[in-house]
Amino acid sequence: MPSQTNTSNATSDQNPSLGEKMSDAASEVKTKAADLGRAAAAKIDENRAAAASGLETAASTLHDRAESLPGGEKVRTFAHTTADKINSTAKMLILCRCFFFKGV
Repeated sequence: MPSQTNTSNATSDQNPSLGEKMSDAASEVKTKAADLGRAAAAKIDENRAAAASGLETAASTLHDRAESLPGGEKVRTFAHTTADKINSTAKMLILCRCFFFKGV
């Protein structure tokens, strides 16, 4: 019988195996997913800051106008209390980023 050269080994050394191709594809998907995650977090931060700023403005305006609202002391107290809660919500939006996204 003539001696056969194992050409499949030479070919497999030059071409990546299916496992290597799958590993490379998985690595690429993981990298792209991480990039998308970072982009999404940045967009959320951008929107969170805008929302917090809007809430702070609304709270400040409500505090400023509370004394001129008709309805007596109960209405003024309610307006100030509501403004304080709106302001607390704005602060939580800011703190939320610090607490939940420490590692991002």
